[in-house]
Amino acid sequence: MAQPSHTTTTKTTTPIPLLCIASLRSTALTFAKLLSPQFTLPAILDSPNYSPQNITLLLSTLNPGPVGVIVGGGLTAEIQEEVRRVVEEFNRKGREEEGGEKGREVKVICVPVDDGEGERLGMKEQLEWCKRSSGELFGVVWE
Repeated sequence: MAQPSHTTTTKTTTPIPLLCIASLRSTALTFAKLLSPQFTLPAILDSPNYSPQNITLLLSTLNPGPVGVIVGGGLTAEIQEEVRRVVEEFNRKGREEEGGEKGREVKVICVPVDDGEGERLGMKEQLEWCKRSSGELFGVVWE
C-alpha cells in the first residue's frame, strides 16, 4: 500500500520524517532544531552506530517511515555513496513488494563539505545548505 506523500508548498501540519546520519549526535540535533517544525528526525545514526544494516533496519521499522536521509558533511564520500546504494536498494525492494507500484521513495540528501571550488564550508553554511535543499526536495516553503 502506497504511503501518502509529504510534499507540500506551504508549512506542513505533520512534520516530514527524516533519518539523519552524522559524524556527531550534536550535529544531528542541530539539524533537527533547524528543520523543525516542518521536518522531524525520528532517528539519528552517529559515526559509532553507523552501518548499512542499521540504515535498512530504521527505514524498515520506524513508523512513520522516513522519506529522506540526511548524510552530514562530516562523513566521507565513501559513506555518502554507500548510503545512496543502501537507500536505492531499499527503494527497489519496496517497489518489488508493491508489485511494481511506486510506494514510499526515500530520498538522500548529502550535505557537501565544500563549495565545489575547494573552499571548505563551515557548519553554518552546511546547515543553511541542508535546510534549503530539504525544503526544495520536499516542497517546503520556509517562512
